[in-house]
Amino acid sequence: MPSHTGLHYGLKWAGNKETELLALAAAEKLVVDMSSLALYQPEYDIQYVAEDDATYVILIVQRPDYSTYEFSLDTPAVFYVDTDTVVPVTLATDYEGTVPYGNVRFGFTAAGPGTVTFKVTDDELVEHTFTNSGDYPPEEEGFDLPLLYNETTDWVLSFSEVGEFAITFRCYIVVEDNGSFIEGATIAEGQALVKVEDVPLYGDADRNGVVNLLDLVFVRNRLFCEDIDEGDNRWADINDDNTINLEDLIEVRNNLGAVSE
Repeated sequence: MPSHTGLHYGLKWAGNKETELLALAAAEKLVVDMSSLALYQPEYDIQYVAEDDATYVILIVQRPDYSTYEFSLDTPAVFYVDTDTVVPVTLATDYEGTVPYGNVRFGFTAAGPGTVTFKVTDDELVEHTFTNSGDYPPEEEGFDLPLLYNETTDWVLSFSEVGEFAITFRCYIVVEDNGSFIEGATIAEGQALVKVEDVPLYGDADRNGVVNLLDLVFVRNRLFCEDIDEGDNRWADINDDNTINLEDLIEVRNNLGAVSE
């Protein structure tokens, strides 16, 4: 197969055979660094250019082998209005490449019927507070993201209104532009849709606005259940210790007769 300037290869083919041509190029494993050419398009591994009706030039791009990453947000089944709730947010390597990213930051946003406050404490034990959106860490140049990464950061979220909210975290490349640092391409993103409710009356397991014998029955029927997040089982965990046991029955008994304002 003839070589043309060492940058691409020519193949003669009768007629328009795009599919077969690309398959042949892939089979031949022709790898060409096209980063210096105007035709370089990083979203393609293989390109072709028709010189005439019967001749094509194959361009196979060697793309950088970056790692890929994914977010996970460990949100509770329900948030309560004006209540600080810890949400562990993890960014972890999904695929380990050979080229690391330098200068990345986290961005985050909230969308919903009210205000969302984000709080996070850095390694120096300094707390940072944001309203509805922000970027972290505070250093504008960001930090280097290694090939293998698996870190969890505890964020504290508080919601001002009842309703459904979308919480989105992303990791993006920091780009230097005329001495300033700006947001570049996003390399990972994760979102959680969450429900926010009014703070329930303590001991009101069935959420009817009064603590009575029905709440004792509600908790008793769910004692020691294994799946606390199924259906309304979570409501029976009165003391919020992730276990439904006799202590929850005692909490209901001690609050019998209470009524929502």
